[in-house]
Amino acid sequence: MAGGPDDNVPLDPHKNANLKVTAGQSGVIQFKSEAAWEQAICIYDDAGRKVAEKGTYASEGRDMNDWDVPTSTSDISYLVTGWHKQGPPLGSLPWIQSNVQVSVDSSDNSISFNYEDGPDSDFNDIVATYRPL
Repeated sequence: MAGGPDDNVPLDPHKNANLKVTAGQSGVIQFKSEAAWEQAICIYDDAGRKVAEKGTYASEGRDMNDWDVPTSTSDISYLVTGWHKQGPPLGSLPWIQSNVQVSVDSSDNSISFNYEDGPDSDFNDIVATYRPL
């Protein structure tokens, strides 16, 4: 399966993360970024369809607004992927799939998907946090 903002990069299974939402559960995913380079997050449903694309540089058609996770009558597993360019928005720069670290906060059952775009390993370049409601 090809993915990313341009839907043309093979997904690296070592850089993918899964979010399982149980039947009847509702939630929201919130986004934040601390990066100089262009960042994006693409979320796919278990049929491989892109259901959300968020990111920096709104002029590129992406925003960092919350995404309301739809309530489903059955369990659903989302594939959460992070992407970056090694620079500002520029069509000639390729999208690169970012490394991910997943963390769970047991106090509120939130799950954070933290992405890294370079060698500093701070995993804060773009973050998506799922909060069950």
